[in-house]
Parts: sequence; structure tokens; C-alpha cells
Amino acid sequence: MSAQTTEPQEPSFWNKLWRIFWTLIVIVFVVGLIAAGVYFVAPFVYQEYVEPVQEHSFQLDLLAEQAQQIDKRHTERMDSLADRLQELELQGDSYKSGFASFEGRLNQVETVQSDQADSIDALLPLQAAVGDLETQLSGMQSDLDDLQIARRTIEAQVAELQEGQSDFEQAQVETAADLEEIQAGMDLLTEQTGQVTRELQLLKVMELITRARYNLVDGNFTLSRADMISARDITAGLQAQAPPHQEETLAEITSRLDTSLANLAGSPLSAADQLEAAWQLLVQGLPAEPGETETTEGTVTPTPTPTPTPTPTP
Repeated sequence: MSAQTTEPQEPSFWNKLWRIFWTLIVIVFVVGLIAAGVYFVAPFVYQEYVEPVQEHSFQLDLLAEQAQQIDKRHTERMDSLADRLQELELQGDSYKSGFASFEGRLNQVETVQSDQADSIDALLPLQAAVGDLETQLSGMQSDLDDLQIARRTIEAQVAELQEGQSDFEQAQVETAADLEEIQAGMDLLTEQTGQVTRELQLLKVMELITRARYNLVDGNFTLSRADMISARDITAGLQAQAPPHQEETLAEITSRLDTSLANLAGSPLSAADQLEAAWQLLVQGLPAEPGETETTEGTVTPTPTPTPTPTPTP
């Protein structure tokens, strides 16, 4: 009895066609899942991150406009006070001129009185001089009355100037309060902008990790390594700028990515596990500052994608 050798039969044409058909169905299903994810995630990203940034920009423009209006009112008040001071200086110069004339007339009176002491014998001529002096004294009294009126006017203007100075000091206090309020608003806006930027960076890291995991499953280690390096660089940059209560979580995520990069060539399964651990840390989110109340309203936690088993490259 002769030994018969059986050769393996090649798949038939219908078997090959059936395999190609199922491969096309799987590809269409995966593409549909990706398109659905993009369709539902894009509106959420726009509503949660783009619209708050636009609103913050509008608030910043409004604060800048208020600061310009306050500076304009302050400048107008300063100009008004400068005009008042200039008018008072001009009136003071005119009053000084009047006082100088009055002193000249007083000197004349003293001279006349000295002449009267020297010429008592010449009484009749002196009587005429006395009449002249009385006339001059009447004029001097009239000038004195005018000076009294001018003095009261100056006192009223000085009181008005003091009142204006009080208003100016009050305006300075109000301006300082407005500037402090604007500075507080700008600090709050800066803090909120930084928080939104960090959240966008973390979302990008999650996207890179997801893409690296799919490339790892497909056996494309080159693209997977590039995505992991990009994700690691972003988390390292965030760690350098993050507050102290978030540094530990970011450091752990960076360490997971470093370990995954180190095990990518020798142990793809271990690298996939480290990517899964980094993903879970990102899903949990960064810890809030101690003492603050964490609010979950309006926060959507992305659904973790199960880690597929990577196909080792022979």
C-alpha cells in the first residue's frame, strides 16, 4: 500500500470573496464610528471651549472701554481745576497792584503829616492841605471798601477752590477703586483663560493617546511612537506651568508615557497597558485646589476606549 501525500487545498474564489466582503464591512463600521464621534464631539468642544474664550474677549474689551472713559473724566476734571487756578492767580495779581497803590497813598499821608509838624505856624495854608488830605482820605476809604469787597470775593473763590479740591480728591479715590476693580477682573479673566488653555491641551493629549493606541493595534509603531512623544511633550510642558496641587498627577501621566515609550519595541502589550493607565488618569481629570468646591455641572467625562490587544510585529 503506497503512502499518499495530501497537499493543502487553496481557498476557493467564493471564500476569498466572502473574506473581502467581511473586511469591507468592518472598515465601513470603523469609519462610521469615527465619523459619529467627530459629529457628536465637535459641537461639545465648540460650546465648552470656543464660546467661553469669545465671551472672555468681549469682557476684556468692555473693561478697556470703561478704563478709557474713567481716564477721560479724570483729564477733564484736571483741566477745569487748572483753569480755575489760573483765574485766581490773575485776580491775585490785580489785588497786589491795588495794595501797592494803597501803600503809596499811605506814604503820602505820612509825608503830609510830617510837613504839618514842621509848619504849624503856617495854619491857613495847612487847612487847605488838610482839606486835600480829607478828600484823599475819602478816596482812600473808598479804595479800602473796594479792597474789602475784593477780599471777600477772594475768600469766596478760595472756598470754592477748596471745595473743588475736595471733589478732585474724591474723584481720585473713585478712580483708584475703579482701577482696582478692573485689575481684579483682568486677573480673573487671565486665570480663566489659562484654565481653558490647560483643558484644551489635556484634550489634545487624550486624542494623541487614543491615536497612538490605534496605531499600536495596527502594528504601526512609528506613528504610535510619534503620537506618544507629542503627548509626553505636552504633559511635560503643562507640568512645568501647573499649580503645585496638579504637578503630581501630571508627573504620573508623563511617567506612564515615558514607560510606554521604553516598552514599545520590546513589549507592546506593556506599552498598551501604560497608555491605558495614562488615559484613565486624564479621564479622572486634574485635582482641584484644596479648599475649593468641585462642580461637575456642565462637565462631560469622555468615555474611556477599551485597549485593544496590539499585534506584535514578527
